[in-house]
Amino acid sequence: MAMRWALLLVVFLLPITVPLNDGWAASAGRNGAGVDWTAPEEVYVHQNETVSTYITLHNRANENQAFTVEPLSIPAPLSTVGLPVTELLVPNHLKQVAFGITAPPAASFENLSVSFSITSDLDPALNETVVMRVKIVPRSPIRTGRGVGTCRT
Repeated sequence: MAMRWALLLVVFLLPITVPLNDGWAASAGRNGAGVDWTAPEEVYVHQNETVSTYITLHNRANENQAFTVEPLSIPAPLSTVGLPVTELLVPNHLKQVAFGITAPPAASFENLSVSFSITSDLDPALNETVVMRVKIVPRSPIRTGRGVGTCRT
């Protein structure tokens, strides 16, 4: 009986005596002092197509912060649409910054690495780099449905 009471006492007192800290959570490697961000690691685009992608920003500072997302390295033949962009975030809020990546009609099928920079008006030292792999892929020849022109990509 005493063992059960001791176990119950430990179970109830342990959370009080050992406060939770950030060291217990697994780090995604995508957070800075004033900003957390997330973005897809891979983006697929076809020739002569613009695909929409995003970078989600989280303002971790205790005051309003204007974040600027701009292309850092966009290899030929790719281009971006809708960048650079500046978004104002209030403390502890999220904002999804959407933009496009375009491959021209004559682009060769290849895998490229693109990178984007996140800077802040609040902290001039803040400069996060977001890296995405862009795969230029052929359109699928699989036909679906009854229509002759229906094609799955």
